[in-house]
This record gives sequence, C-alpha cells and structure tokens, in this order.
Amino acid sequence: MVVVPSEYLERHHEPDTPMQSEASWVENVFTDSEMDDIVALNDSLFMEPGPIGSVEVNNGQYEGLVDPIIRHCSIGFMFPNDDTKWIFERVTAAAIHANKGFDFDLQGLADGIQLTRYDKEGQHYGWHQDRGPGRLNRKLSVTVQLSDPADYEGGELQLSWGKDPVVADNRRGVATFFPSFTNHRVTPVTQGTRYSLVAWFVGPLFK
Repeated sequence: MVVVPSEYLERHHEPDTPMQSEASWVENVFTDSEMDDIVALNDSLFMEPGPIGSVEVNNGQYEGLVDPIIRHCSIGFMFPNDDTKWIFERVTAAAIHANKGFDFDLQGLADGIQLTRYDKEGQHYGWHQDRGPGRLNRKLSVTVQLSDPADYEGGELQLSWGKDPVVADNRRGVATFFPSFTNHRVTPVTQGTRYSLVAWFVGPLFK
C-alpha cells in the first residue's frame, strides 16, 4: 500500500471529544487537480438513483429499493484497477491514520468506493446508519468532500450523537470518518452540485 505523505494528513477532532473519537477529520486527502479527475469519472461510471436497501426479485437476485422521499441522489461505484488504484490507496491510508482515534479492528474496504452526486434542487439523504441486514459488517464510514462549498448551497453532512447534530467540515478535500452506526444525513441541496466519495471499512463484529 502507498502511504499518503505526512503533509496530506492533518488530523482533527471535535473539541472535548473522548479518546475514542466520535468523528475524525483528515485534510487534503486529494489535491484539487486529483479531485477534478475523480469528479470527471461521473461521465464514465454508471450513475443511478441511490437505493435505501435491496429487495429479492427472483431466486436470490436482488435489486435496489429506491425511495426519493428518503434518499434522492445519483451514485456510481468504482473498483480497483489501473486507473483507480491510487484513489483506493489514498482513502485507505487516510483511514489507517484516522482509525488511531477509533481503534477499530478493520479488515478492508467493502463494496468499492461510491461517487455520489446531488445536482437537483432538493436532493438529499435522510437520517440513516450505514449498517443493516444483508450488509457486510461496516464499522468505519468515510465521506470525502470533492466539491468546493462555493459551488452549491445546502447539502450539509450532519452527524448526530444527541440533541444537536454536528455539521461536518465541508472544505474541499476533507475526509470525515465516523463509526458506521452513527446517525447521519445530507440536508437538501438547494442550488448547484455537490460531489463526494463515500466508502465503508469492514471488520469483525463489535464485541
């Protein structure tokens, strides 16, 4: 694995969080030009409406269950190959760094890396967790902000551990890591287009 140079990794915690983090931010996971290249993958990936789960349609075959009231966005998945390997290496290196604050037993990435696009007024994703039946044991989730916050309005990634949600850092190139059992949402985009990368790291069941 290629380790990200130290100048790319500046770890941040919310003030007064306990030693085992509720969330962790890593800056500058990608350069601006690299993020432009990732966003350009939107033209080559198969982008489809983001599902909220899956349903069996025929003898063990499943298809995504779409409900735009709960989730309204477009997604496409990338998998490791000669063109995308560097993306996986960079996200994995950032996760290794961020996981020092969680100390989760992680085995690797699940389901590839998701490119997410919110580009129509009101597109959003309601409160949810990244765990559930029929999924690998997701333990650590990450969202990497690809869009300049000046390019859109709304679209906040919010994390909830109590009464008042925490708004994630939306600067371009910042990765937000949080336990996959965390309630979180993306508020409606009211103008412009918001791109992000989303990934999930898996491991043995929590004990």
